[in-house]
Amino acid sequence: MLFNSFIFLLLFLPLTLGVFYAARRWLSAQISVALLVLASFLFYAYWNPAYLLLLLASIAINYAFGRSLAVNNSSRLLLASGVSLIYLC
Repeated sequence: MLFNSFIFLLLFLPLTLGVFYAARRWLSAQISVALLVLASFLFYAYWNPAYLLLLLASIAINYAFGRSLAVNNSSRLLLASGVSLIYLC
């Protein structure tokens, strides 16, 4: 799905915005953001599900490196390996 396609402009975007603002108004801000993240994953999966797996793997790897850097904040080697690993994917 492209940003300028009719399915995005006439279906996905209005539906996503409607669900987001309804959840924000009647539920909570955290749930509305979680639904927006889920809609983002659906957007990536619509075109090619393999890209969703790549995105989820990238998120998991970045999270693991971020947690490691939070514990050991002076490790330049860990930072360089995290950046280079994501760049290679």
